Amino acid sequence: MKQFEILKCKRRLFLVIALLLIVFASAAQNLHAEEKAATATDSLATSEAVFEPKDQTQKIIKINQTINTTASKSVNAETKGKTLESIVFNKTENSTATRKIINTDSKTENNTGKETETKSNKPSKLTAISNKIHEFFGKDDTDNFDDKSEFKLNISGTKTFEMKQAQVKGDIGHFSTENFDSIPGFRLDQSLHLEIDGNLNKNTKVNAVLDDKEDEDRRFTVFVEGRLWNLTLGDFPLALKDTEFVLHNKEIRGIMAAGTPHPKWETVFLFSQSKGVARREQFRGAGQQQEFRLLGRPVVQNSERIIIDGRTLSRGSDYFVDYEDGIVKLQAHLLPIEITSWIVIEYEVTDVKLAFKRNLYGGRVAYKPTPDKKIGLTYLRESDSTTPKTGENASATSSPMDHFILAADTSWRLNDTFSIGGEYSTSFFDPNTNLDTASSDQQIFGTAARFSLFGKSEKLAAEYIFRQIDKEFKLIGREGGITELGERGLVRDVQKHNGRFNYRIRDNLSVFGGVESSRTNLSADPAFSEISFLSGNTGLTWKYRPKSQFEFRLQRQTDEERWLTPLSDQDKDNGVLVWDHEFSKFIVQNKVEHTAYNDRVNLASDSRALQMQTIISSDFWKNFTWSAALSRLTLDDDYDPNELRSIINNYTLDMNYDPNRVFNARGIIQWRTETDNLIKTTQDDQIADSRIRYQPNDDFTSQLKYKVENTTKVVRDPSIDAAKYIRPPSLPLERKDQEEVVERFENPVQKKTANFSTSYRLGNKGETFFDWKRRDLKDRSNKDLLSFNDRKIYELRYFPVRQIKLSAEYEDGIAKNFVTPNQLCDSVKRIEAKNEFWEGYIFTGRWEDRDENDLLIRENDKRTESKVIEFNRVFSEFASLEMGVQRNVITFREPSKEWEQRAAMIITPSARNQRYKFFLLNKVIESDKPGNHFEGGLNFSQFIGADSMLDGEIKRVKSTAGITGSGYEATIANAKMVITF
Repeated sequence: MKQFEILKCKRRLFLVIALLLIVFASAAQNLHAEEKAATATDSLATSEAVFEPKDQTQKIIKINQTINTTASKSVNAETKGKTLESIVFNKTENSTATRKIINTDSKTENNTGKETETKSNKPSKLTAISNKIHEFFGKDDTDNFDDKSEFKLNISGTKTFEMKQAQVKGDIGHFSTENFDSIPGFRLDQSLHLEIDGNLNKNTKVNAVLDDKEDEDRRFTVFVEGRLWNLTLGDFPLALKDTEFVLHNKEIRGIMAAGTPHPKWETVFLFSQSKGVARREQFRGAGQQQEFRLLGRPVVQNSERIIIDGRTLSRGSDYFVDYEDGIVKLQAHLLPIEITSWIVIEYEVTDVKLAFKRNLYGGRVAYKPTPDKKIGLTYLRESDSTTPKTGENASATSSPMDHFILAADTSWRLNDTFSIGGEYSTSFFDPNTNLDTASSDQQIFGTAARFSLFGKSEKLAAEYIFRQIDKEFKLIGREGGITELGERGLVRDVQKHNGRFNYRIRDNLSVFGGVESSRTNLSADPAFSEISFLSGNTGLTWKYRPKSQFEFRLQRQTDEERWLTPLSDQDKDNGVLVWDHEFSKFIVQNKVEHTAYNDRVNLASDSRALQMQTIISSDFWKNFTWSAALSRLTLDDDYDPNELRSIINNYTLDMNYDPNRVFNARGIIQWRTETDNLIKTTQDDQIADSRIRYQPNDDFTSQLKYKVENTTKVVRDPSIDAAKYIRPPSLPLERKDQEEVVERFENPVQKKTANFSTSYRLGNKGETFFDWKRRDLKDRSNKDLLSFNDRKIYELRYFPVRQIKLSAEYEDGIAKNFVTPNQLCDSVKRIEAKNEFWEGYIFTGRWEDRDENDLLIRENDKRTESKVIEFNRVFSEFASLEMGVQRNVITFREPSKEWEQRAAMIITPSARNQRYKFFLLNKVIESDKPGNHFEGGLNFSQFIGADSMLDGEIKRVKSTAGITGSGYEATIANAKMVITF
């Protein structure tokens, strides 16, 4: 733990030093800009004195030419600086803290010509340091310009320090029961959220985000954009452009420099650490199933890539991810996803279980002799540290690995029609750098090659790509294979041919096609099967109106696998016809898709799917958009020649109505019916996400929310038919990980939530409020209700006169669980009256009755009746007094009565940025084991300036022996300081 704290401190010290160096470099360069401006002035004066034109007009023309040349160089330098195309920079959300702008503009002071001359003739030490720092980024001789907005940094954030201390004597268990938010001993915590965004100079930009809170993703990223070099430091996603057999997208933590030291050269240098290990999972569509649980967890943030039928989804708009539990939740507008579709999820699992830290470093150099020719060379290495990690999660039996790749690639435009490209990559993988005696520990050498030919004319565009990957080649950032092969997923030891074309017959008519031919096990290894794969597709598109067109597609696929004898020999035929047509205010899309599988080895796998879909939509009206869809999917597998295997009907309504501020509604609702004739079952299912809001005036507001989700979060119930609980299709290799996955795998359920709330204000005399919430969980496999929770709140406030406020509240709830039988009914009744009978004198009376009734276990029943009288004396806006007496009668298996007296003095100084509350509380407990509880102390808060705050509490607590344990004494101190900048 001490080593970990030392590393944290070193890391933060390094970050602070780095930021200070950047700001220092900026200041130095600004000073250097002043001196250059002065030097330029003297040089111009000298040149004019020596080479002064005889004609005054020629002198003016010469000065203008000098200025234009300088400006041109500045523009060209700015354009060349933006060359980092291999990085996708993810910036976290901006802090809500107040931003302070630091203007680093250096104002040149030319009070006297003598002062300027002194600066130009005697360069300072800061200038020399600035020159060395900015040589790396590419020194720009045109940094002296007048736009002050170029020198500006936006720095904002919060720094929090929190201290907690509790000194306890006596029964610590009793103390923890009554002070659940305090832990005996001393605790010190801190957190920092920092954002920096702006320009250090004309060509250097900084974007930095640091958030080191324990419960959030720690991301620190600095992006410095120079004229010749770009730097990225911290946490960022990495991808290398123009390469296929080097790296798959990874989340890393480190530093990368990319730039163009010469117009014909592009370079990238990288040193980092990998944040996770690659995983890949593939799911069949499951209708309206929204949640898919991954086998690996926790997931590295921002590492996921989700593809459905070739379309890449976007996080937030298409799906959400629970990184901790490894759950992907699809949005309603993507559904339904039928079994004819594949969901592919690639992601990384955090490396907490790796025995070694995994480093990733290397570089890439690309030479462009002309804009149409490019040659690249890439070296990338991923290796484990030689020293194992310490900690309970690190495996002691793992061996350090070493993996590096050397690759060359090229792209060459032969003429206006044809261009070629290629890549050759070699992979060296050592699974155990410590030993090489066993064959499994020896280094593995593999190669991968790619050749591509592209052609494009006025009407025709075509490409051909050849790939060959041997069985020993491994790609950094991907495990289990290199390239996709149909519905099989990733494979290696493969030779693959791809070709496609698109030919435009007329402006509104075009045809397209493609072919893929692949063969695996090129090495003829008898331990593996051999796959022959062939796929071809063709079609045409006819666009006869701007929003109306026909599209027709045909696909034929053969997939044969042999291992001594045929394992599978399957054909897939697919045909699709899509017709989009605009009818006045409506757009109608009709789709017919037929898919047939023919398996010559396993006849039972033969099946045919026919899907028909109609979608009607309109956005003609300004305030109302909608779409309605109807689809029907039939499956036939010849198991029964007289009827279909299953029939699925889907109905979807999606609308958004926002006519004015009084009323608006939005929602998507889907209904689904599925009839399975094989097992003779019919299922009705639905999903919804809707909201209706009505506010005719400021006094009345109502809102209704209704949501139906298909989720997997429910505790497994062994009493339900175990055969209906589906096990994962694949499990990890280690037994401990297998047990963890099986334990987490849960039967899918449907969750329905409804919420209705309304409030009405009766002028200045009263206000009513009603809120109702309902949640049901139902097993989707057998439609059994697993649990429900229903809660209603009624509240009435009445103000007969300005000095009197009356309120009544009633809350009623029931929670029932059918899996582990439990049913709890609870209700709360509350009446309160507040009277300011004299200015500054306030009396409050409150009665409350809380009843908790367990219908199955009587011992859990509990009822608490409370009566409270409070008195407030407001002396002034700077001081007030609070006093109160409360009587609690608790009916429980061990009944008790409590008398509670409390008093507090609140002082607010005239500056109003401080608040002190001195309080006392004494509780007398009457029970079979009587006792008392005492608290006294100070609660304070202090604003420091306009943005920072310090608050805390120090109190003395003493409790005698009671039902919950023996007596104790404690001193508790809590302090929290939040600095906002």
